[in-house]
Amino acid sequence: LNSGSIDKWRRYANSVRLRLLMRISTKFESKAQPLVMQMLNDASTYPLVDGGNTRDYSPLSSDILLRPLTNFTSSLVDAMFEIDSYFAPDYMLNKVMNPANDPRIPVLFDKFGTGVGTANFVQNPTYRAMPVTYTGAQADAEFQNYAIIDSATIWRNTALPGLVVTAPEVNLLKAEALERWGSTSAAETAYETGVGQSVTFYYYLNSISSGKKETMPSASVIDQFINNSTISYSGSAANKLTLIGTQKWLHYGFLQAQHAWAEYRRTGVPALTIVPASAADFTLPPNRLLYPSAEKTNNAANYQEVQAEDKRTTKIFWMP
Repeated sequence: LNSGSIDKWRRYANSVRLRLLMRISTKFESKAQPLVMQMLNDASTYPLVDGGNTRDYSPLSSDILLRPLTNFTSSLVDAMFEIDSYFAPDYMLNKVMNPANDPRIPVLFDKFGTGVGTANFVQNPTYRAMPVTYTGAQADAEFQNYAIIDSATIWRNTALPGLVVTAPEVNLLKAEALERWGSTSAAETAYETGVGQSVTFYYYLNSISSGKKETMPSASVIDQFINNSTISYSGSAANKLTLIGTQKWLHYGFLQAQHAWAEYRRTGVPALTIVPASAADFTLPPNRLLYPSAEKTNNAANYQEVQAEDKRTTKIFWMP
């Protein structure tokens, strides 16, 4: 990790600290605010994984990435297919990305179609996600009519690195902090930088794949997307924070789902449509994971002290 670079280790440590401080900032704002702003106001003492604050940065040299797997490279494929989780997310694609004509769509999704793997393949004309309200029977009958997660960039990309910290995440965290406690103009700059870097990042992942390569959009296309679409930085402070939170959630995406889930629980952004399940005690998404049986057995004395709170509905300490 970091190839022995002291500079990257400093940036890594400070960026993880920023992430954790922002994670507690909704519940413990008075604790987090001064520490975060101290970091953002003194970049020489607290350098971050920020990609030089430029949109066309180099993920390979700037981001904190782990080497690709050399064994078990089918793990992501298996994870996607074992539970049929390779369909494009409804809210992400239909409600956020399509209305903005988001240039990341071609590297995140595949249009899919009927007759896949045969001479009669007919590609779907547009990128559309299956509605989250579909029943299992509807999904089984119509799944070919909807987009799926892109195989070249994501689930068949054997060069895919492990993601620890990326510049887009850091700049979007900065944007939230600055909108809440600093200058809205500085927040706008950080937001636009983070979104632009996210475009660069996902095209980088596509470029290192052995699959189909997509052409990186021009600077003018990215400018149009950032400045003149549904994601443009405008409106009230609350609206701007929603924009930041949505883009942060989108950037984390499938590959950093644990952070997407955590930020959703912290901020409530985006306003997802939750379809209740029918299983008893599992109707809604959990606030936390339960302790595994091994923990209960091997750490019985301490588990007894928290057993009453070992529920899916119990909030993590940083949740509002």
